[in-house]
Amino acid sequence: SQGQIINGVAVCPRHGWKYDLRTGQCLWGSPAPLREHACRVENSQILVSLTPVMPEEPSDPPHA
Repeated sequence: SQGQIINGVAVCPRHGWKYDLRTGQCLWGSPAPLREHACRVENSQILVSLTPVMPEEPSDPPHA
């Protein structure tokens, strides 16, 4: 909570970590592995689902 978005970069007030919101790249801090979570902006607040988005399983290529 209390994080900020500055010029497309999410900034954690607790750790000071910075992430580029377009690429997900860690710009400052320990590059911890990240999971994708659904989120939305409501009343100037970023609301994030606690349940991570599960990646889609790749489909098998057609057999020749």
